[in-house]
Amino acid sequence: LSDTLIIQFSRQMYSLTKAGVPMLSALHGLSQSTKNVTLAETIRNVTTSLEAGRDLATSFSEHPEIFSLFYVSMIRIGETTGKLEDIFIQLARYMERDKRTRDQIKSALRYPSFVLIAIGIAVAIINLFVIPTFASVFAKFGSELPWATLILLNTSNFTVAHWQELLGILVVVFFGIKHYIKTDEGRYRWDKYKLKLPLAGDIIYRGTLARFSRLFAMSTGAGVPLITALTVVGKALDNSYV
Repeated sequence: LSDTLIIQFSRQMYSLTKAGVPMLSALHGLSQSTKNVTLAETIRNVTTSLEAGRDLATSFSEHPEIFSLFYVSMIRIGETTGKLEDIFIQLARYMERDKRTRDQIKSALRYPSFVLIAIGIAVAIINLFVIPTFASVFAKFGSELPWATLILLNTSNFTVAHWQELLGILVVVFFGIKHYIKTDEGRYRWDKYKLKLPLAGDIIYRGTLARFSRLFAMSTGAGVPLITALTVVGKALDNSYV
């Protein structure tokens, strides 16, 4: 579910609760007016949970794929302090700023990613097609070639002879790394390493710090105790190392 839909939902909830509309009526109206099927079904489930006697934060927490831990925690604070409408608008504003930051990071990383992919494709084409053509030309000269040229020719010959095995190894390594990153240890190591990547690492680091600052400021501003705020924000960040 896109962040834009959650932002829109939060703003609508702020407007309705600010206007004094009962919570069940507000949710029921939104479930009927929301065009996204997944969000509409989630709102209906939240309404059912409220009718069963649960509080709003608990009802939201039953849908972690839609509402993050931080979102649920802030809703719980809003219910406790009686400032639920203020929490909704703060969440909407935070998510809008966070989305802009992530979009800027993606935009900044897009160009170097394309460059690296283009370089990889170019190296593969050179090894498989270009160098073998020159190899036949050099063979006709019969002269001794420089060591650098010999390395290129031997590398190309090996690539042409074993490209299926090399491709298989690359696929296995790719999915192996992907699986490892999904583990707790792998994710921790990758999140720590990517902060040190050339060029991209500094961008990711600044973006993560900006997100932490906004989350922490929002938590403490809502009256959350310091230790609780750090715990909630730590779980809400997308970098396990930080």
